[in-house]
Amino acid sequence: MEPDGWISWYNQRWYEYTGATPAEMEGWGWQQVHDPAELPKVLEAWRAALESGEPFEMTSPLRAAGGQYRQFLTRILPLKDAHGRVIRWFGTNTDITVQREAEQRIRELNRDLERRVKEFETLLEVMPVGVAVALDPECRDIRLNPAFAQMLGVDPGQNVSKTGSDTHRLPFRV
Repeated sequence: MEPDGWISWYNQRWYEYTGATPAEMEGWGWQQVHDPAELPKVLEAWRAALESGEPFEMTSPLRAAGGQYRQFLTRILPLKDAHGRVIRWFGTNTDITVQREAEQRIRELNRDLERRVKEFETLLEVMPVGVAVALDPECRDIRLNPAFAQMLGVDPGQNVSKTGSDTHRLPFRV
């Protein structure tokens, strides 16, 4: 890109993805492949980068040749001369759709796991049977539910492991 943001070159993958021609993309033609709802934010941020000479980074949907939108991470760096003036810009667009979908799935799984953990903790609190849970593979942190702690006459929050870090040990025999 020129210092003013005029784009004169894209790689072949850009044309394959967008279905656009070099003539359609020249200059500020890239705007036509942006989601119209997102374009004002993109333009505002890009104009601010042009004015400041600072790098540009933004995620926004770009339209493919078939009409569907995918999420892209756009990064544009200024190339400056010895006096700090922008002489060109170099940018990349990276399709991060699969990454974003995976991140969303992980968030959903984490929410489900948190819900299940809360349900399990609630069950442990109200069950009328004694339950001991080792919180680590080495059994250095063993906790009791309230029913078991009451049976043994100990604090429910106390670590009852013989090898744990609490100073009070239960009189268990190995």
